[in-house]
Amino acid sequence: MHAPLHLSISISAQSLVLLEQKSEKARFPISTSKFGIGAREGSNHTPTGNFVVSEKHGAEATPWTSVKG
Repeated sequence: MHAPLHLSISISAQSLVLLEQKSEKARFPISTSKFGIGAREGSNHTPTGNFVVSEKHGAEATPWTSVKG
């Protein structure tokens, strides 16, 4: 059985880190909302907090495809 994987996102560094047992396995550049951070519905802010990935979208998409809404 594999150890749980965790994703850590840094808004200030614009990066996503893949962690396995607290060890960094990969790092990727990301882009968060130009409207800043926040949780107000409809604000287009980047929400903060702890989240669980429950669905995967775009598995069949070609690399560099932008998946929206």
